[in-house]
Amino acid sequence: MILILLVAFLLELVAFAILPAVVLLFGLNSILQIIFYIILLICITSFWGIFMSPKAVKKLSPLNYLIFKTIIYTATAFLIFAFSNLVLAVGYIVLWIINEMSINKFHPEIK
Repeated sequence: MILILLVAFLLELVAFAILPAVVLLFGLNSILQIIFYIILLICITSFWGIFMSPKAVKKLSPLNYLIFKTIIYTATAFLIFAFSNLVLAVGYIVLWIINEMSINKFHPEIK
């Protein structure tokens, strides 16, 4: 059961690392890319920590939680596809879906 939570944590870390990399698609100079990457990283991790983490102070409703989680992981898969290849992106989505079903079965309290 700890493996399920470990995989969920690793999926979150990948999302936190990849999502801010969207700035690389805009062709900005290196300094601006680094600045915007750091700003986006802070915004995404802050949002996750405040509203979506298991110990969040202001939890989202289950529907909103699922919507935001789907948007975050789908955007991550799209960026993985844009920067690398389709197989990794599909693998990321499949791993997320399997992990989400496992969490719902074995850890329903985590929402």
